[in-house]
Amino acid sequence: MIVIRPSVPGEEARQRELWKICFHDEDEYISLYYGSCYRPEEVLVLLEDDVIRSMVICLPVSVLTPDGKRHRAAYFYALATDPISRGKGYAKQLLAFAYDHLASLGHELGLTVPAMPSLFAFFQSAGLSPRFYFDEKRFTADGAPGEALVRPVGHEEYASFRDGFLAGSFSVLYPEDQILWQKRASKLADSDLYAIESSDFRAFAAAELGEDGLPLLKEFLCPPAFQKAAAAALLKSLKKRSLLARLPILGAELPPDAHRFGSIRWYDSALEQAYGGLPFGYLGLAFD
Repeated sequence: MIVIRPSVPGEEARQRELWKICFHDEDEYISLYYGSCYRPEEVLVLLEDDVIRSMVICLPVSVLTPDGKRHRAAYFYALATDPISRGKGYAKQLLAFAYDHLASLGHELGLTVPAMPSLFAFFQSAGLSPRFYFDEKRFTADGAPGEALVRPVGHEEYASFRDGFLAGSFSVLYPEDQILWQKRASKLADSDLYAIESSDFRAFAAAELGEDGLPLLKEFLCPPAFQKAAAAALLKSLKKRSLLARLPILGAELPPDAHRFGSIRWYDSALEQAYGGLPFGYLGLAFD
């Protein structure tokens, strides 16, 4: 017998087991979610004969549209099915339940970030269409003054700056507890959330050190004219020679080398008609 429902307290160990089996993350990383923003009712589970075989976390977020409206949404995260139960369509059944369940709670749309490019087709078949992109640039310290002040920031300050920086765009906004999750993930990866400030600009970055020992900015929020100077200042502070940064695409055109990142589904046909024509959006932090 198949049952799909929100999870209940006491099912966390099985959720963690599925997460680890499917994504191979370390226990310490998985615990960041459960210690920062876990709520049992936001995890949907599919049970086969009373055993959880599939799960998806529905992270509550807001989607900002250029008209300034905020739309209630969920980011589908850690969609996982036990390998012994794959091929039965459980993931699609779980997503279909999620759409109806969340719409009944007042959500207007859902979104996700496929774990690998080949999964965009799967999510498209499940009703989620590619719509979120980011730009990616490598910066070096060569030839840039790097004199701005760099300091670690708390998750509240980062969230406030982020919301203001993205005002007027088509983008995903995260609540403070999810920014706290990112801060803890950054610190686990020997880095942090940073502000980079001078008399000319303010920039914020969510950094993690990659396996090569160089910084990866999971998000780099900076006016385009000052990106090189801000990156140089951060590199000077971190004592590194180069970094790779993900950046919002703020122009009206999508660059040919833009990175496809996330997919979206509007639940209401009127909203789909009103906003479905928006060319592309920015998702940013994805806890990937």
